Amino acid sequence: MEAGAGTERGARTRALYEQLLAPVARQVDAELTNEGHNLPAELRDMYDYAVGGGMRFRPCLMYLAYLVCSAGMGGECGRDGGDGCGSCIGLDNLIQLASAVELLHKASLVHDDLIDGDTLRRGRQSFHEAFGSERAVVMGDLLVAMAHDVVERMRSVLPTGVYSQIRSRFNKAHIDLCRGELLELVASLCERALARDYVDRVIEGKTASLMEQSMAMGAIIAGAPAARVDALARYGRCMGFVFQTINDINNLTGFDLGVKGQAMTDLALGRVGYPVLGLAMIAGAEETGLFARAPGIRRVEGSGDALRELVQGGQLCVWLEGIICEYAGRARQALEALPECGARDALDAIGREMFESWFWNPEARVDSLGGGCSEESPPAN
Repeated sequence: MEAGAGTERGARTRALYEQLLAPVARQVDAELTNEGHNLPAELRDMYDYAVGGGMRFRPCLMYLAYLVCSAGMGGECGRDGGDGCGSCIGLDNLIQLASAVELLHKASLVHDDLIDGDTLRRGRQSFHEAFGSERAVVMGDLLVAMAHDVVERMRSVLPTGVYSQIRSRFNKAHIDLCRGELLELVASLCERALARDYVDRVIEGKTASLMEQSMAMGAIIAGAPAARVDALARYGRCMGFVFQTINDINNLTGFDLGVKGQAMTDLALGRVGYPVLGLAMIAGAEETGLFARAPGIRRVEGSGDALRELVQGGQLCVWLEGIICEYAGRARQALEALPECGARDALDAIGREMFESWFWNPEARVDSLGGGCSEESPPAN
């Protein structure tokens, strides 16, 4: 595809995002603000800092799944009151559930930045840099507790069967998240860490599961049959692998320096992912270890030129592109199991841009959309 065509497609998709998803992102912002009103006044500034910013990506995925299933059942939920349709439940409940997902996600970012020692998040101070490590630990815990409280409060407004599915999937996403993060942290102690199945378990836990369950829960709220719920869950899971792999590539190529205050930390900290796995396979474990021990690799721009060359060109680049195409292809196959409709096409178009361009391509940033992205700070996960 010519560059001009790609730019035109991106512009159309951004317009579609602004029309379809930005209003939902703003509703989730408002819901998160309301949740903060339940906290003591002394904690609200810290809370606002912890949950602020970002495009509300996972809530947007949930809403897209809801739209796809609503359209596939012959009407727009919330308006026609059709049999089994999410209109019986209501869009307000989806927004509430989406805020719980966002609280859980933001908790993971507060803890993740602290563990990795990242000084920046979206170009501003990370929470622990702004408020201290002790408060970061407890704020992350508080956000998790608030997320589960939001879901628990939905017990009285959702049909019993729907609530049971939502609670089960939300709990699974939380357990998977913690398990994936711990597997990543113990990778340096595990002989099997540089194996594809180990990398898959890390990514599935720390990234893919919450995207998978967000889409599944959106479909459940819409009253979708099990086959459609499963198809959208597969889409979210596979695109989670795309998302994380592009994220990891940018860590090794230095893009993270301006976003998180440091780059190439995956090697220095012994984190696993497809770029590190491919590097070990192609360059060898000894060479990979030399890169990890390079002086200044975490903070000094230009210190990883040789590493960037490996990732951006040659055999490693081709291998990583193959991994991304593999999971993106699986995701699109999942969408083919869904009825053709405008909402499915929107999910496909927006999904391509969100997962593959907007978040990780500095030349294709989305500014001032959704949940508070600014011109000074690129969108972040």
